[in-house]
Amino acid sequence: MHEAHEMLDQIRITEASKITKLYVELLAHLFVRPSELRMAMWSEFSLQNAEWHIPTERMKMDAPHWVPLSAPAIAILRELRLLTGFTPYVFNSPDAKIQQPISETIARKMLHKAGYKGRHTLHGFRALASTVLHSESRFRSDAIEAQLAHKVQGVRGVYLRADFKQERRELMGWYGSWLRKDETTIKCVSVIN
Repeated sequence: MHEAHEMLDQIRITEASKITKLYVELLAHLFVRPSELRMAMWSEFSLQNAEWHIPTERMKMDAPHWVPLSAPAIAILRELRLLTGFTPYVFNSPDAKIQQPISETIARKMLHKAGYKGRHTLHGFRALASTVLHSESRFRSDAIEAQLAHKVQGVRGVYLRADFKQERRELMGWYGSWLRKDETTIKCVSVIN
């Protein structure tokens, strides 16, 4: 798992457009599905409230999804705002003649160039986050699964209507610190048993 830190360091120095590198880094922090982030629009974000609202039509489970933004995620978005803030897409393709998001292929190729072909995928950031959060933090599984936008199956899913928003906000802050190797914050953050 700690190879993730090396991978993010390698991605930062890989030859690719700044937008593509920031896409992959933000994907690591938010661990949403790659297409959900790649198609993100500036109008969906509130940096002031530190949240992103993904509309229903882009979600696999046909329900809107709320993503709290950690301080590192907001820093990445502020950097992106200088690059693409004049376009509707957060990850507007720098090479396209029309306004459109970057392609998934270009991000995948960058991962390959960084030395992670056959070792990691864009979707793999979801598995990484789930593994780290379940094994290294004490956040409840229900909050982790809610942040992954997974639907609880069976009768339990029918009755469980909690959104775990406060815990999810703390969870995202903790995970952002974990990715940034901020040991002080990781140890000091209070978690719910």
